[in-house]
Amino acid sequence: MRVGITYDLRTDYIEDNLTEEELAEFDRPDTVQSIELALEEVGFETDRVGNLKRLAGRLAEGHRWDLVFNIAEGLYGYGRESAVPALLDSCRIPYTFSDPMTTGLTLMTRPMFLMWSQTQHTILRSLRLRFQTLLKQMTTSLGLK
Repeated sequence: MRVGITYDLRTDYIEDNLTEEELAEFDRPDTVQSIELALEEVGFETDRVGNLKRLAGRLAEGHRWDLVFNIAEGLYGYGRESAVPALLDSCRIPYTFSDPMTTGLTLMTRPMFLMWSQTQHTILRSLRLRFQTLLKQMTTSLGLK
């Protein structure tokens, strides 16, 4: 089984004058090497693909993999971690970790909080109504009003 590895190396972006904070989530070469060795130890054939731009170029050249081990972080916006999975989805190539929608939503902490709050509110309201109905049924069956 041929496994591509997508990642963002710190060294790939140093030339872009990114700050240390912007580089913080990017990987070091030894991280990618460790992943590659672990996959090879269990019998996979690996191919270091690299970042989103390199992935797009390789796909345009016709390269394909049975699976992509994705640890790419991306650069900007809420969709930065979604870009590689979305591109792989469009080519019907399976990959590890979360799908584009999940990665996008989890980066949007404020909207996720609001969505969870609304969901929690809806659940609690539903439980309160069910409890009130159950209580009314119980009191009626006991002859209480």
